[in-house]
Amino acid sequence: MIALNKLLDLANLVYDISVRFLKFDGYEFRNQRPCLGNAYIHTIRSEINSILTVLDNPLITTRELHEEWVSDMLRRGWICDGDTIDIENKKHSSLCCYHKLEESSRILADIRLSIIKSSLKTLEISDGV
Repeated sequence: MIALNKLLDLANLVYDISVRFLKFDGYEFRNQRPCLGNAYIHTIRSEINSILTVLDNPLITTRELHEEWVSDMLRRGWICDGDTIDIENKKHSSLCCYHKLEESSRILADIRLSIIKSSLKTLEISDGV
């Protein structure tokens, strides 16, 4: 099993890359204060859940991981908001079926899954997981 500190490091890496990609793509964040309070906890929890899902199912596809993420977010009280990510108010524009995502969101989902899988593979090699 992956060590807790490595799990948190990977969750933070995926989060940082996701935020940078979205900002580069022109996305504006509302009420987000990275690394502070509930916003950080919600986001890192979501990233950890994605990592654990990939650990349980290494052959998972981007679409399947997205659907798992949507289900988890909805269970935790998040709602879809057409063009916003508002972590403080639990609103996210990507809480929809995978095929309804914008192309840039599908690209980001692919990037996130690739980072998780390659990082887990690296940890497996270096730590003998």
